[in-house]
Amino acid sequence: MKNIFKGLGLVIFALLLVVGMGANSASATLTLGATNIVTDGAFTVTSVAATAVNMFAANTTGAINIGGTSQTSGATTIYGGTGTGAITLTPGAAGTIVIGAAAGTGAITLGNSTGAQAINIGIGGTGAKTIVIGDGASTGQTSILAGTGRIHLTGQLVSKGTSPTFTQSAGTPSGAATSTDTAGTVTSDTTSHTTVIATFSATYTAAPICVISPANAAAAVVAGSATGVYAATSATALTITHAADTTASAWNYICVKNE
Repeated sequence: MKNIFKGLGLVIFALLLVVGMGANSASATLTLGATNIVTDGAFTVTSVAATAVNMFAANTTGAINIGGTSQTSGATTIYGGTGTGAITLTPGAAGTIVIGAAAGTGAITLGNSTGAQAINIGIGGTGAKTIVIGDGASTGQTSILAGTGRIHLTGQLVSKGTSPTFTQSAGTPSGAATSTDTAGTVTSDTTSHTTVIATFSATYTAAPICVISPANAAAAVVAGSATGVYAATSATALTITHAADTTASAWNYICVKNE
């Protein structure tokens, strides 16, 4: 029994010697605790080539954190190698992947290469997907910039948002329930009027360009009259002007602002 304890003591001594020499050669101290590893210098975990490395694979509850709020400089980098491999972030069946803290104010960048790099969002699989960029409650700006290239939109382009307020010079028009500041339909009532006005739900920074077209036969007659019809815009409203009309004329409109 004495020899066993003696041998065990030599093994522990040798282990401490190796750890101590490694720490000294790196000018750092490595502390092994019961539930943590602490170092005051650079720390590298290296695996054997062509082997799988699993970290925290058995966790069922609790948080897994990489990096911390006390880091005031330097970068936290996850490399995917130089081959054809990928970095995959996969939530559970009911999980969520969140990039960016709720109270964060720093910039989040996806794709920062100066090369001809493809950045794909929401590709793969044939199931129905909903891809949301931005928040409907935000008062900020969501920009899609293509430089001198092109922006390709496939599928149907749908405008969503709050409806404008519709009025006319006399009487009360009605707007389609799905109307927005970008596009919609407004129908006048039969009170004699010369203008139909859509006051935007949000003020533009400058007057948008609006195109109108007749949406029923009554509006087509007004548009084809000697005086015709025209649209004038300001940062706050679209005004459709024509000769005095007593029909329920329906007008489609599309508004886009240039910068």
